[in-house]
Amino acid sequence: MIITAVDPNANAAEQGLQRGDLIMSINNQPVTNPAQVVAAVDAARKAGRSSVLLLVKRGTSPEAFVGINIGAK
Repeated sequence: MIITAVDPNANAAEQGLQRGDLIMSINNQPVTNPAQVVAAVDAARKAGRSSVLLLVKRGTSPEAFVGINIGAK
């Protein structure tokens, strides 16, 4: 799932996510489309979690885990 935009005021931007980054998984669950991303974040919120763990790939750099706050909207 390729990131097409990042809200500059969001925690994702603070954590360094950028347009063009590839989200490979959320909380160790593979994601390949926007609906899966939304479902993973919703599931984490319903479970009472305040963050999700993304596995992100940028260009030729190694994959990296990034924690994103999903608390208050």
